[in-house]
Amino acid sequence: MTKRLYDLDSHRIEAESRVVSCIAAGDVFDVVLDQTVFFPEGGGQPSDTGTLGEAIVSHVREEGGEVIHSVDRALAVGAVVPGKIDWARRFAFMQQHTGEHLLSFSFYELFSASNVGFHLALDYATIDFDKPVSHEQIVEAEQLANRFVWKNLPVSATFYESEADVAALPLRKHARG
Repeated sequence: MTKRLYDLDSHRIEAESRVVSCIAAGDVFDVVLDQTVFFPEGGGQPSDTGTLGEAIVSHVREEGGEVIHSVDRALAVGAVVPGKIDWARRFAFMQQHTGEHLLSFSFYELFSASNVGFHLALDYATIDFDKPVSHEQIVEAEQLANRFVWKNLPVSATFYESEADVAALPLRKHARG
């Protein structure tokens, strides 16, 4: 199983990894590494891109518990390759994802509107709510979210050992497995 370095440090942009497998998949090669800094697509957030040695990483996904990197050329199994993510892309997505949480909280707090979908792209993000919201409500929710941004509070992620631990949290929306 691939060690997920991005879970340990979301600001880490590079690492050397050993190629565990490399399989031709149409016009790309699917590569599994022993460890990776590349975040896979998931939860509405696009994957990281970057390089593994000279290979260009165009997409990263998770399948069967493995992190699979789609690259433009074959990599030798057993080789150690330097991996480097496109930091500007990662940081933009991190900011937008955090903003989505703040806006979702604001809409729920002010109008009991629950986030039912989130989609992220390079030049825009969308949030789907379970009810219509007016332009005035959007402005009000934006102002509340901005008040949190202006506080410049630290952001952290927590991983829980079990579903029972998560179930005990006062969450508005639990992730679906």
